[in-house]
Amino acid sequence: MTTNAPGQEEILISMKGSVKEAPGAKIQVTPRRADIGKIKAGAEATARFTITNTGTLPLVLIRVYSQADKHIYADWTGRELVIEPGKSAAIRLDLKPQKPGPYSERFVIESNAKNAPKTGYIIVAAGEVE
Repeated sequence: MTTNAPGQEEILISMKGSVKEAPGAKIQVTPRRADIGKIKAGAEATARFTITNTGTLPLVLIRVYSQADKHIYADWTGRELVIEPGKSAAIRLDLKPQKPGPYSERFVIESNAKNAPKTGYIIVAAGEVE
């Protein structure tokens, strides 16, 4: 701190304390990468995820969509899925990969989670398409 007092133009002040985290919803998804195994092209596969709110305020899920083509897999707009602190909810994504070969798709979860970027929380489904 600086002052205009003669001989005390600069004073050093020490402060000690702790910072508490601001309350908010936090998202944790298990697994982050779901393995759908081997499936035939055009066949339906299911990716299952458990979403847990590790925060202190309710977690509001808005929608889940494919990052690549923006296809919406779950949409709770207007009737948001709310997960209370310390609670979990299961979601499933029904997929129909069409192209043979390795399959990997990224999905975006839109929510009010303070630990997720504004662009959404990313999860992945992967497997092999025959």
